[in-house]
Amino acid sequence: MTIASRIKSNATAFALRAFGHRFDGAFSIYLEQSPANDYGNPVGTFTASAGLAVPVHADYRYRVKAGWRYFRSLDMMGELEREGRLTGSESDFLRFAIGSRTIAVSPNEAAMAAKAVARRLPELFIPESMDDPECPVVRPTESGLRRLVAFYAERHAAMLQQLAAANVVRLPAGAAILEIGFTTGGHSTFAFERLGLQASAVDNHYGGLVGESALHEYNKRLLSSKVEFRVGDITRTTSFPSASFDVIFSASVLEHVLDLKAAFSEMYRLLKPGGAIIHNYSPYFCHDGGHALGVGDSPWAHVRMGVPEFLRYIEEFRPNEAEAARDWFSSALHQDMPQWKVQRLVAACGFRLAFWMAKPSAKRWLRDLTPDVVRDCFAATPEIGIEDLISRSVSFVGIKP
Repeated sequence: MTIASRIKSNATAFALRAFGHRFDGAFSIYLEQSPANDYGNPVGTFTASAGLAVPVHADYRYRVKAGWRYFRSLDMMGELEREGRLTGSESDFLRFAIGSRTIAVSPNEAAMAAKAVARRLPELFIPESMDDPECPVVRPTESGLRRLVAFYAERHAAMLQQLAAANVVRLPAGAAILEIGFTTGGHSTFAFERLGLQASAVDNHYGGLVGESALHEYNKRLLSSKVEFRVGDITRTTSFPSASFDVIFSASVLEHVLDLKAAFSEMYRLLKPGGAIIHNYSPYFCHDGGHALGVGDSPWAHVRMGVPEFLRYIEEFRPNEAEAARDWFSSALHQDMPQWKVQRLVAACGFRLAFWMAKPSAKRWLRDLTPDVVRDCFAATPEIGIEDLISRSVSFVGIKP
């Protein structure tokens, strides 16, 4: 499994753990703490509108999220480096390309290096992916794949048991489930199948921003699975018939859906009466809500400035990532999703909101939420509240009457 897959897997695992806690213990709390973490003297300063000075720290961004892993070519080389499969010159290139807070080569240079590695080690890659324009996909082992699917199955089972025990939703035996999202290999969907559910999945590859991978189909053959994967946009009428599913599930997906109202409307159409939507997402306004390309070089920089100025910031301080970041922010990252809006959209589309839980970021990051940072975030986006800034994970369930 590639490092990119591990990133998605870790995000999904985090999402599933949110359902694994006792429901009567869920809470949302904010405690302002000081002093903030010490990131040393900034290596630069970005001047935003109204004279707002945003520091640029050398060691902040990669502590929060390894943004270089967004680029599949570097991602793949990183995995092979961990396995000791790169030559000395390839390892040197990778270390230089990763940089200290932003990549030091163009995406095209990274892709060329990755393809050279694949030509040298073709046996490590899925054959159908060798002509991928960015980089081929590393071939998973059957034992590793089965372990990962078993891990997800355990998490899914705990989630469904908790929901049933809390009388939120109970799935019938052999329930039909649709998962939104399978770009990293379909492991979560295979896990639902392992639990005895009729599992399908739909994905539009971030609106075409990310090319379709051969990994999920390769995994399907390796597992002799019957999961049905379809390319489709949940914000439009998909190819599934109405009232097809007992449950629709997603983890770390809704933050990438730009038209949530249309998405919830299509989910309502696809669900049987009494069916449920079960979602977990990472809000844009949390400390790492900008995801790999959008985490700033100082705390909450992506929220303090607002999107247009943050893109100008990336142009200046991350030139090799600028084009990908512009596409990402415009096509694959929802920047107008405070929690109250999501709740109202769920209700407006006909669902009964049966469960809502927000889990805070770790204390180490919340220490950075100083009064100045809060003030700047509220000024840039007046519709958000403190719960939007502190919530790393939001889980909810809606029921179709």
